[in-house]
Amino acid sequence: MSGQYYQNGFVRPEQTAIAGITGGLLTSVGMSTGLLGNVSLGTINNVANTTFQDVYYNAGNPNGSSLLWSAAVSGGFSIAGFKFGSFVASAIQGVSPVFKPGVSAILQKPNNTSFVYGNIFGGVMQNAGTGVEGKSNKSIP
Repeated sequence: MSGQYYQNGFVRPEQTAIAGITGGLLTSVGMSTGLLGNVSLGTINNVANTTFQDVYYNAGNPNGSSLLWSAAVSGGFSIAGFKFGSFVASAIQGVSPVFKPGVSAILQKPNNTSFVYGNIFGGVMQNAGTGVEGKSNKSIP
C-alpha cells in the first residue's frame, strides 16, 4: 500500500485486497515449484492484478502494454525473489541445520526455520513487483 500511495498519491483498497489475496495464495506455491514454477506463478499473479486494475478502475492502456509491462517486471522480480529466498534458506541452514548431525533423521523433528524464512524473504522480494505499475491513467482514484 505504501508503494501505491507513493506512486499515485492514494490507495485503492480493492486492488490492495486482490494483490494480497493472489500474492498470499500464489507465492507460497511458487516458492516450492522451482525457478520456472515460481516465475510462471509470479507472472500470473501480477498479470491478474494488472487486469483487475485495468477492468475495475479503467486504468490500463487499450493496446495492452500495461499487461506486457507487468508480465516482464513480475518475471524479473520472481526470479530475484526465488534466488533471494534460496540464498536466505541456505544461509540459515548453515547456522540452524534441518537435522542435527550424528542423530538418525527418523528420530528427529526437522528444523524448518530455514524454509520458513526463505519463503518469507523470497515472497517479499517477489511481490515487490506487484507495486510496479505500467503506464496507466493515474488520475482515477
